[in-house]
Amino acid sequence: MAVVFDTESVQPADRVEAFLAATRERTGLATLSIPDPGAAISGRYEAWSIGGIWLGRITSTGLTVRRSAAEVRRGDEIGAVTVTMQAAGASRVEQRGSHDLPEGRCILYDPDAPYVGDLQNPGSMLSVRIPRSQLNVPPDIIERAVGGLYRSPLHSLLSRQIGLLAAQADRYAADLGAGELARGFIALVNAVVASATDTDPYAAVPDGTAVDSTIMVGQVVDYINRHLTDPDLHVSTIAAAHFVSVRYLYRLLAAAGIRLEQHIIAARLAYARELLAAPGVENKSVSTIAHMCGFRDPSHFSRRFREANGISPGGWRKAALIHAANG
Repeated sequence: MAVVFDTESVQPADRVEAFLAATRERTGLATLSIPDPGAAISGRYEAWSIGGIWLGRITSTGLTVRRSAAEVRRGDEIGAVTVTMQAAGASRVEQRGSHDLPEGRCILYDPDAPYVGDLQNPGSMLSVRIPRSQLNVPPDIIERAVGGLYRSPLHSLLSRQIGLLAAQADRYAADLGAGELARGFIALVNAVVASATDTDPYAAVPDGTAVDSTIMVGQVVDYINRHLTDPDLHVSTIAAAHFVSVRYLYRLLAAAGIRLEQHIIAARLAYARELLAAPGVENKSVSTIAHMCGFRDPSHFSRRFREANGISPGGWRKAALIHAANG
């Protein structure tokens, strides 16, 4: 998806109503207005889905987006956090205070709480909406981060990243690596929030449990499953991919009852059992299967397979073939 609406596509008399309707439909659950409805208006709205995050660009001669407390109470929950960058011109966002956005500045805000955004005439804003379930930031830290991202030395990196996403959004949205790109962007937002609020996003909360630990454990397990065939999959690479220390990663997984090395081996052996029993791979040697499952040493693979299953990989394959032949 790219251009959702452009005022140049409708008659001048209908532009205000058409632009507000098109923008409201995509931004969702908010009231939009034009500061001077009688003035000539020019507006363009674009949107993309990139690997699970939503990117939108509004260019307008002036626009106010408002979500009141009453609209929050009676509306559906968006369930996301928005990071907005002022791409051109200036604007002001009111949520837990009033925050000016000169060109290039980013702000994080919660669209499930009351807010007002005024895009001054003329201007352009880029907004990235991140599902709350993907962001390792608890609500109180989000509140502290609103309006304060620019205090982080990482802020300029975030601003440039949003600009780069928008510059080639069509290409990125269609790329097979979009999911990894989105995860990388979310990790950057986590880092900027932590830096701006002087808070570890993975630190313990007062009751002693890890913040959003269930979410992060799920992300780690998903990462392992996607890199299972990589013989270089190691605790250090997994920790680095999630921007945490090796020590923290071990502690996080231990709290969830997961022993990392044993989990990886068990997952690889489960994949090996599937391959050995799968039709169409009978001509592949046990050594090849071992390498396909991330094992560097076929002898080590055979030994671990027998220990786990009480039978050799070759024996498992024969039994599977017999079972398939007998229906």
